[in-house]
Amino acid sequence: MAAASRALHLSYSLAPPTDIDPSTVVIDAKPVPTTASVSLPLDTTGSTSTQSPTASYYDSASETVRRAQQHLNETLTAWKDAIGDREKYKEDMGKVAYGKGRATRMTVEAEAAAAAAVADVNDGGDAVDNGEDDEEEAEE
Repeated sequence: MAAASRALHLSYSLAPPTDIDPSTVVIDAKPVPTTASVSLPLDTTGSTSTQSPTASYYDSASETVRRAQQHLNETLTAWKDAIGDREKYKEDMGKVAYGKGRATRMTVEAEAAAAAAVADVNDGGDAVDNGEDDEEEAEE
């Protein structure tokens, strides 16, 4: 029985705005497809004899993931450049100042919620605020 070949399979399908002609999106004078599948083989034959099969596999997988990332970056950057700012109206970011992007705001909100939960537990409340301890405190 032959060993199964191992590969990383990657597929994407884009839905660009209708006013963009897909044939105008090119890399090295070749059109970039809106839908594609790529299969990148995992080469585990180049490992050193001191590596376990598992370590060899993960070394190969890491390299393959980097190649897949590079391929996607090139492809999606070409589309991003072609689309430009046409799609920005679809995402409402609110008023964003330096250090106040979506990731920062979500982190601050999560930290505030965690701090409130810790404070509630430290004050003798439940870790999950179901309102029961609030009623007991009000009666006292």
